[in-house]
Amino acid sequence: MTAPRVLLVSHAGINVALMRRALVRRLLAEGAQVHVAVPRDGHFDAVAALGARVHPWAVARGSLGPGAALASVAALQRIVAAVRPQVVHAFTHQPNIFSRLAVGGAAPLVNSVTGLGSNFLGRGLRGGLRRGLFHALYRATRARCAALVFQNDDDRGHFQARGLIGRTPAFMIRGTGVDVGALRPGAFDPARVARARAALGLEPDHVVLTLAARLIRDKGVFEFLEAARALAARHPRARFVLAGEPDPGNPTSLTPEALEAARAGGAVVFAGWREDMPLVWALSDVAVLPSYREGLPVSLQEALACGLPVVTTQAPGCREIVAPGENGLLVPVGDAPALARALETLLADADLRQRMGRAGRRRAETLFDANTLAGEIIQVYRQLHKDFP
Repeated sequence: MTAPRVLLVSHAGINVALMRRALVRRLLAEGAQVHVAVPRDGHFDAVAALGARVHPWAVARGSLGPGAALASVAALQRIVAAVRPQVVHAFTHQPNIFSRLAVGGAAPLVNSVTGLGSNFLGRGLRGGLRRGLFHALYRATRARCAALVFQNDDDRGHFQARGLIGRTPAFMIRGTGVDVGALRPGAFDPARVARARAALGLEPDHVVLTLAARLIRDKGVFEFLEAARALAARHPRARFVLAGEPDPGNPTSLTPEALEAARAGGAVVFAGWREDMPLVWALSDVAVLPSYREGLPVSLQEALACGLPVVTTQAPGCREIVAPGENGLLVPVGDAPALARALETLLADADLRQRMGRAGRRRAETLFDANTLAGEIIQVYRQLHKDFP
């Protein structure tokens, strides 16, 4: 039997190189050919290194202008025609819509909704218009999709309530997961962790609270900085680490002026964009993500696997990570004082941090193993095409 061909479609190489690594590897191990359509960006070669056959896809991130959209759809049509896949699987809203227009009846199409994000959370007239446009596009093209995969119940409810699903089968798969074998407590030699802390100006007795995300409003970055200002005087040994970069293309991004103002306080450390997140979690004591909404945040799944307690919000996608009081704490969205209180609870109690960290590790092993979740995705493919064994 000819090996089944799967085409994965994303607007960013990182989405495949890091977040779908387990899926690519499991597909290859089960005898499938894996093709990936992504832009020729900084993670293009990393996708190829996984063993996938990578096809450069000219797509402008976030652009829905008619000219650019039609060009992106036409480019994807050419890739589909060349690959002749048995299944196409697209991730995030823009690739979801473009793949619906490009694939047609050439193959069963799976769309993953990995969170609603700024396309659905935008404020003001512009935000409302963009949200309405995506609703209209999803609704108009719903018959072109063979299966939808959601990461949390709230996102599925949002689509269902607005008629965006129709008769398309909808599956619930709790995120992409993480490699719980590689990401684990004690994975790094203590001397290496100490050197990594020192490189960030962190001393051995500092308690490190880390937020790993794009530095934009929707990730709760401003609430994190406000909580840091409130706690710095009472907890001089606390350090608040931001691992990520501003996103100049996003109007809510942290500005250079805000970065400098936060850095001046002394308690906030900017680690920048990191390719070594397992080491960052190893040098941290608490993981923080005060996000406004997520699909199911990979950063917090990583932190759980590394044995860290988590402080996040009661937002969809975030609250699924935490069993409150067991492996972390939940706070209201946009509530910096509540965030500060939760962080202070963990700052003041090392034993509580350790107990919650152990519980988080057990939760990661049970719910967020990447290989198990990749198997669930492949089961969806099997339901759509007979060539998947």
